[in-house]
Amino acid sequence: MFSFCAMIPSLHLAFSRSAGCPASWVAHGDSCYYIDDSRHLVWSAARQECQKIGADLAIITSAQQQSFIFDLVKKQNKLTAWGVWIGLQRKADSKFYWVDGTPLEGHYKNWNVGEPNNYRGAREDCGHMYGKPTGTWNDLPCGDGGPSGLLCQKTTKGDQLILNRNVVN
Repeated sequence: MFSFCAMIPSLHLAFSRSAGCPASWVAHGDSCYYIDDSRHLVWSAARQECQKIGADLAIITSAQQQSFIFDLVKKQNKLTAWGVWIGLQRKADSKFYWVDGTPLEGHYKNWNVGEPNNYRGAREDCGHMYGKPTGTWNDLPCGDGGPSGLLCQKTTKGDQLILNRNVVN
């Protein structure tokens, strides 16, 4: 069906609408995903860009979702090995939390070997997903412009971002 719809623009548009995602977004489960690989941004600016379009930085809760997202990341032409910012941030208690407030501890993780590590004593309080070849996660200083993209996520159900059974307006 995908190849057939891709050949007929009006059907492709109708399919996108039925999936609940705007144009340029990709549906998966109850979420829509958007990658902007056009510029290097610090973590807070990347989050603001997602919020401007009714989304937030992505929250990854399973290996299956990780695999889907990494497949999207690998298809981008401009992304560097530094990949994309994701919705992970270390708080004052030195633990990582997703942007919806869910603690990472006790949930799915895909850290690169030895991460998170505050490399050479730097405060690496924000998370990103490496681009090709690994897709694993790393901690970086939030003010680092290393990742060459951002990964936004929003729900297909109304105007609220619903993730991990928590609701964020």
